[in-house]
Amino acid sequence: MYHAETIDVAVIGGGHAGCEAALAAARLGMRTVLFAISLDSIAMMPCNPSIGGSSKGHLVREVDALGGEMGKVIDKTYIQTKMLNTGKGPAVYSLRAQADKQAYQSEMKHRLENTPNLKIKQAEIVDFAIKDDKGMFTNTIEKGSTFQILMKVRFNEQIQEPIMAYTFKNIRGTELTGTNTLFEKAEVPEPAPGGCCTVTFTQKMDLQGGEYLLSFGCTGYKDGEFKVFHRLYDACNITVISAKNTVGFFDMNSTVTVQEDDI
Repeated sequence: MYHAETIDVAVIGGGHAGCEAALAAARLGMRTVLFAISLDSIAMMPCNPSIGGSSKGHLVREVDALGGEMGKVIDKTYIQTKMLNTGKGPAVYSLRAQADKQAYQSEMKHRLENTPNLKIKQAEIVDFAIKDDKGMFTNTIEKGSTFQILMKVRFNEQIQEPIMAYTFKNIRGTELTGTNTLFEKAEVPEPAPGGCCTVTFTQKMDLQGGEYLLSFGCTGYKDGEFKVFHRLYDACNITVISAKNTVGFFDMNSTVTVQEDDI
């Protein structure tokens, strides 16, 4: 059992209602996360993309009056607008805006990504495990033995050059060691949206006997910018057992020879 993070509001789905709900909660100061099957589907409009029209136009104005984003985003990305029902009385006039489908989706997603207190999961560490030299799942490792760290990552959208990493900390929180797929020159294929991959790190345990904390991370590049997509801090406690401990956190694994000198 591990504690990844604490949130106040989880919004499932990134349609018009989901976007407005996530923004409203985040602006009220609540820690909010928005989940979607694919982040490229957030604020995705139908084949006839428009905002407003009969009945719905009135609703959009109400959302706008309450601080919502639909009206602002369509004002920035519309192709054309038309006032409907002009042959009738003013009470039933209704404004409809035809949207640039891709521009609307991109603009709304950009506003979500740049809203404080709001997180959008682009890649998520969904599982992890530790195996000893016998292939058994465990969190107790014998010093000097070979062990494996496995982490499974799900990608909710396309990410360029994803980087998976782990770190060991002592109980006081000081980072001691770790590595990642970039340092180890491991080739990670560019994932498709909705795809998963499992990364296995195999190494020798050189930490001294004691208690340690294991953390995980997934980073990478999005639109040429380096981003941290997901981190699990102190996800697992690791116990290292040893019959011999020396000074410090790492065993130097020295080979020692003693020669008696002539007097």
